[in-house]
Amino acid sequence: ARVRLLGASEAVAQAVAAARVQREWAAETTVAERVELCGRFLDALEADVDRVAADITAQMGKPLAASRGEVRGVRERAEAMMALAPASLAPEQLPEKPSFTRRIEKVPVGVVLAIAPWNYPLLTAVNCVVPAVLAGNAVQLKQSPRTPLCADAFERAFAAAGAPAGLVQALPCSNEAVHA
Repeated sequence: ARVRLLGASEAVAQAVAAARVQREWAAETTVAERVELCGRFLDALEADVDRVAADITAQMGKPLAASRGEVRGVRERAEAMMALAPASLAPEQLPEKPSFTRRIEKVPVGVVLAIAPWNYPLLTAVNCVVPAVLAGNAVQLKQSPRTPLCADAFERAFAAAGAPAGLVQALPCSNEAVHA
């Protein structure tokens, strides 16, 4: 597959745009709403299984049945993370201390860069993308040059799930552009 690579300035501009989207979205969504979004993402990804599996097979040579299995495996991993999210992201009240109220707040960091390898392009990416979204972050997903269309599958599925434009983005760029 031919994919146009972004230059360093385009990659930076995309990250800045993602940060704007993330700030507004994170401020107005709850963890429960993010869990629902991730559930819709899974439905959209599975609805696109034929295309996604065919892309994986064409890009890296994995047998089509294994590529389909990888798409199905995304649900299992994501649902486990979705089940853990409410408790994991809840504020923690620390033991009281005279004149102090102490707690740990779990807040989004902004834009997360996920770099996924070629050998299990969906299963490795989901381990970063879904927890980042559940925590209220935007994600830029840079796949290996061997499997660039897998990042597009994540972007398409999150868009179909109703995520704001730019919340989960494919980042087709060189390693040098990532370091810029």
